Amino acid sequence: MNGTWQGKYSGDNTGRITVEIDDMGDHFNGCAYAYDSDLKLPSTFAVVKTLNKDRKSKFTAPLFPLDPRTREPTEWKHVENIFPAGTTVPTSAEVECEWDDKHLKLSWVANNGRKGSADIVKSAADKPSIRKPLAIATWEEFKRHVIGLE
Repeated sequence: MNGTWQGKYSGDNTGRITVEIDDMGDHFNGCAYAYDSDLKLPSTFAVVKTLNKDRKSKFTAPLFPLDPRTREPTEWKHVENIFPAGTTVPTSAEVECEWDDKHLKLSWVANNGRKGSADIVKSAADKPSIRKPLAIATWEEFKRHVIGLE
């Protein structure tokens, strides 16, 4: 499960999710960023810590809203005035996950009752690029190339 996983999530809310996981030897540790499609609602940061490295796992994830100005996790009291009155945010979620080398399947129920799920793919960011570099070795060659793009 080690690596970065990205895709869409659905359920009571929809949006995009990025999960970043590190192999800690006997378990996985990391975080998830859920960017809600409804910009009137806060996006969410989740702490991920599995009990072991099994391909199926259940855990409780602490949740924090993402400050829309900085995209950093924060406490609700610091951002609640940015969102419509009556907006509430969960503080934890019960998460079930299953993974193989290419897919990570997640489902969750937050402590406010909202549910969601995702079937996301592993990022290829750790793989060599498939792009071939241009044969440009000097600043002059670069400037000629860029001017030629106009």
